[in-house]
Amino acid sequence: MNKSQFDRGDNRNEWGGKRNGGRDIAAKDFEHLSVGGYLMEEAIKAGWAENRESQIRMGNKLREKYGTGYIMEQLYEKALKMGNKVVIESIRNEGEVTTLRAKGKFFSFSSQCR
Repeated sequence: MNKSQFDRGDNRNEWGGKRNGGRDIAAKDFEHLSVGGYLMEEAIKAGWAENRESQIRMGNKLREKYGTGYIMEQLYEKALKMGNKVVIESIRNEGEVTTLRAKGKFFSFSSQCR
């Protein structure tokens, strides 16, 4: 797969960010999961405000309590239930990548915003 296969069809030369890139790929018959979305769900369950600070706080809390791969373990289990074509976006730390590598075949893509 290459970027041209996931062209947004507009006049921009670059994707509009990780979330847009993940959604664009998901629109090509992939399911879509987000680390940020998962963290927001967990923050809301905990009764926290629905904002970026709560996402960061929840991510830090879960990683400290369960380890750096915990969030990816949770998303991986969700992905298994969804099928074999799933995009997980916003993977940000080495522990999350290590967790996915240990699971077997996966592809890693990066995007940069200008």
